[in-house]
Amino acid sequence: MKRWYCRLLMAPPAGPASGKVRMLRLILQIFAGVMWAGGAGAQSLAGITWECGFGGSGTEQGCAIQVTADGGYIIGGWTDSFGAGGADACLVKLDRSGVLVWQAAFGGPLDDYGQSVQQTQDGGYILGGYTQSYGTGDYDMYMIKTDASGNCVWQKTFGGSDYDVCRSVQQTRDGGYILGGDSRSFGFDCDMYLVKTDSRGELEWQAASGDPENDYCLTVQQTPDGGYLQGGDCEVWTGTRRYDWDMCLRKTDDQGRLEWRKTYGGPFNDGCRAVQMTRDGGWILAGDSSPGPGCAFDAFLVKVDSRGQRQWQRTYGSPEWDEAHAVIQTQDGGYLLAGCSEWFGDFDAYLVKTDPAGRPLGESLVGGPDHECAYALLEPVPGAWLVAGGRETGDGSGDLLLAGSQGLMPATCLHPGRSWSDDLAFRGGCKSHGLDSVTFHLPEGCKVWLEVCDVAGRAVQIRQHPPLPSGVWLPAGRHELACDCRHLPSGVYFARLTAGHRTEVQKLVVLR
Repeated sequence: MKRWYCRLLMAPPAGPASGKVRMLRLILQIFAGVMWAGGAGAQSLAGITWECGFGGSGTEQGCAIQVTADGGYIIGGWTDSFGAGGADACLVKLDRSGVLVWQAAFGGPLDDYGQSVQQTQDGGYILGGYTQSYGTGDYDMYMIKTDASGNCVWQKTFGGSDYDVCRSVQQTRDGGYILGGDSRSFGFDCDMYLVKTDSRGELEWQAASGDPENDYCLTVQQTPDGGYLQGGDCEVWTGTRRYDWDMCLRKTDDQGRLEWRKTYGGPFNDGCRAVQMTRDGGWILAGDSSPGPGCAFDAFLVKVDSRGQRQWQRTYGSPEWDEAHAVIQTQDGGYLLAGCSEWFGDFDAYLVKTDPAGRPLGESLVGGPDHECAYALLEPVPGAWLVAGGRETGDGSGDLLLAGSQGLMPATCLHPGRSWSDDLAFRGGCKSHGLDSVTFHLPEGCKVWLEVCDVAGRAVQIRQHPPLPSGVWLPAGRHELACDCRHLPSGVYFARLTAGHRTEVQKLVVLR
């Protein structure tokens, strides 16, 4: 069974290991389009404008992204390309234009993973994850405090003698921190696990759910009453001699004592990957749901009120495998979920825009020939979005994936070797202006595709030389493709050139 779970990438505190990461490779994919389209106040998902990846010779993954006080962005995740050994937790800081400001890795000789990041009240950052390099158990919760430049201020580990991981960290209103995750150290099975610390990372209290079946915590948030809400997965007894999985919310008081617990799902397996508070005081849960034994999962949203009572639930996706790993309430009151979909054979990052009742308004995919998945999501300004995630490349390595809508950081994703024609307004194939060809430079030989689509994303027939209907291998060097669009009606089109792992899209205006 092929699943994309950030939480299953087992890896994450205490030693002073911190190093600067040199993420060298930039993988490009720019998509033409705009984020929202629609009238009468409704906003729908119309397309993706750009995508890029950062990485070294190994694997990187972005698990969390947040807007910072200076208008830039902080990404938390992990890398095994650089650092002290194995996998290392990492932070990547970008300015508001997407220019890299700094990056840092944390960990020891074994595997250490970052899963959640937040900017702290002092302008620094808190990174939560789990470690195999430090602590007392197999894996321990890992919390790293940095200054505003990514330098480690302190690191802490929490847990027992077995497996304890942090999936989510948040600074609390008293200046301390709450860590949410799961533990096998304090019961017979896996329990949801809460750790509360003071502002210096010193333990104040810890609490495990102690439920009789397995429970996994993927997220934790402080609630308006000072308590905490955990979201994740739990095993439920079906009454037919088998267990299934359901979404689970667990509300505690300010000391981690249980106030209520609710489960959501259908008769088969359902999983929760993200929970966000909504503006009406309720909660929106995102994950996946199976319609039946042996069936592919669908992306799944559940809306509940402040007491956890279900208001509605909906599934989204293709006939293949689909998952939601992140969800936000958008400025128009609807929702945007992000995850991955196997719609076209390989996994692509997947986005769905809904109205306030969860009815789908549009969907879009981010991806190329590799496997991509989105794990974190932002709406920095109304109608614009950013996702962070991971891409598994063809050689078995992977890169940190960053994608966004029009107007957000496109400059950082322009490949330095690209040389598209400066003027892409096709006017009847006027060769004197070079309007009927596309030029580009390949740093190495690779397979190349050229496609032209209309504004609805439908492929249109064009006359090319050399013909590239299904891709052709081209050697390194400069190439020029004739692209005769004189037979097309006047209008706006998009040309997409894919060369290996790099893709560029340019808008074409055909005038008559």
